[in-house]
Amino acid sequence: MSLEFKFGLTRYDPRRLAKRNNGVLYHLEPTVNKIWPNGVEFQLQESDMGDAILINAQCWPGADLGGTPAWPNQVPVTPKPVITTPPEPRRDIERQRVIKNGNFEREFEWNKIEIIAINDKAAHLVNGRIINTLFDMRVQQTDNRNTFIPLTSGRIALEIEAAEAMFRNIQIRQIAV
Repeated sequence: MSLEFKFGLTRYDPRRLAKRNNGVLYHLEPTVNKIWPNGVEFQLQESDMGDAILINAQCWPGADLGGTPAWPNQVPVTPKPVITTPPEPRRDIERQRVIKNGNFEREFEWNKIEIIAINDKAAHLVNGRIINTLFDMRVQQTDNRNTFIPLTSGRIALEIEAAEAMFRNIQIRQIAV
């Protein structure tokens, strides 16, 4: 998937003084009428463009290879993170944030955003640069939140959160694997 994105000037309550915050959500569960469905967000927030926020999901972040995250294969020496089960009662929404590697956004100009998702891994690109990679993405089972299954597909959504945002040239293309 690719699109062009830029921030507008207008901000709205309750985030009038906060960073502009938008996103592209992908691999979303089929549930509708839910504010934050399980899946992954490509963060389009000022100074955080390209961060990944996994919603009731988790992944193995790509290793930093001297300024470029590993892609399309993970470096075998990188240990997988140990993600422990939270204590009960659990919050309705649990998030894992994977911070981008590099800052290539252009404030108030059009930015080209790309998401390459292949099975249970994804790469986030900003203006042609790979800045984040996710491996072994897994999502909580709806009937047992302590059980995770591979996160390999789902719906796509655009998030606009209390700040003017502009999107154009949205393209979705299937990748033959």
